[in-house]
Amino acid sequence: MLKRLSYKRKLAIVISITCAVSAAATYTLLSLAQSAAKKIVAARQPVSDIDRYTSMGYSFDTVTKKKNIIFSITDDGSLCRSHIFSFDLDLHTLDILELPPCALITADGFKGDLSTAYREGIYGIAVSEALSLKIDGSITMDIDDFSDCVAALGGVKVKIEDEATIGDYRLVSGERIITKSIAERIASDSEAYLIGSRENIEAYRRLLAGVIMNLNQKGASVWFAQLLGVIANGIDTDMNLSEITELASISNEVRPENSHIWLLPGADADFEGRKVYAADVESAASLLNEQFRSKDDVCYPEELGLVEISEENPVNDKYKDLETNIKNMT
Repeated sequence: MLKRLSYKRKLAIVISITCAVSAAATYTLLSLAQSAAKKIVAARQPVSDIDRYTSMGYSFDTVTKKKNIIFSITDDGSLCRSHIFSFDLDLHTLDILELPPCALITADGFKGDLSTAYREGIYGIAVSEALSLKIDGSITMDIDDFSDCVAALGGVKVKIEDEATIGDYRLVSGERIITKSIAERIASDSEAYLIGSRENIEAYRRLLAGVIMNLNQKGASVWFAQLLGVIANGIDTDMNLSEITELASISNEVRPENSHIWLLPGADADFEGRKVYAADVESAASLLNEQFRSKDDVCYPEELGLVEISEENPVNDKYKDLETNIKNMT
């Protein structure tokens, strides 16, 4: 069950941030002991799995460990953005799978889109079963809280490749600073997946990449402090305080050049008299195996809970040439 952070947890977060900031003041003193400490740690610390297996001749991607977090954005209680954030704990990489809320899935007797699964309270289980991925935690924030994050960061620098029109707002191409109100417009535009608007889909991906780049440049302790109000009051999560703190630490070790945003392979399509986002199941299985699983963990297309709307005319990925590397996107 997702839950708001309690007063005690808010207080604990404040204390954690205070400690993190205070740590900077003692950095000089601690660095004097660094050389000796490294020798002691090296003697006592066990060799990581990746180093041990690599020395034995195994490929690195057969032994890496993943931590998968569902990150969702809602608008008045309805799902408008869905993602899997997959952290590789050994290689220090981040792969994000963008899941259109209108994507058709099937899981444990359910058949419908992600938005419906969210409304019916089976969202997390449905995502896990549809993609055959273990989910380690879930974080949800409202669109207002997401845009508040953008405002707390002082706006986000974004590089727009192609002009996009979202409602009555025209987002011109070029570099610009995205403010709170514009971020809200872009993030709430889940209709882009239904109408196949490449420009609007790309605008959100660039915004997300810009947010991640901004956080990375500031460092975990700084951005965690800046976003403390939103974190304490604006998120629903099934993770405890230590897990949230650990996640911030993990994210701090990931560089933008080692981070990618992937859109679930597929395209807008007609299904039973309505518009949906249908997956290119073959391409989706390949992407999940290559980027979101260890090499020896293979899942075949027929094992996924992604709906193939026509066996005679399978959907082909419409967005396979989108830029995925976060550094290149910003």
